[in-house]
Amino acid sequence: MPLDVSEYTAGAATQVLAEPCIIEQQLAIGKTPTAGPTNKRLAANQPEIFGVQPGHRLAVTGTV
Repeated sequence: MPLDVSEYTAGAATQVLAEPCIIEQQLAIGKTPTAGPTNKRLAANQPEIFGVQPGHRLAVTGTV
């Protein structure tokens, strides 16, 4: 199960994003994530918008 990620230009830190995005990617969910039960939980199959800085990391867990 991949994770779909769209990247936008810097400064697009609102929930109204100017299309098209810079790049769309499908990332493989890794076998050893560091996310746990006390981290932020998100609903499956719901788009979410987060502003991140270079060097930030993302951990994803899921079931198939």
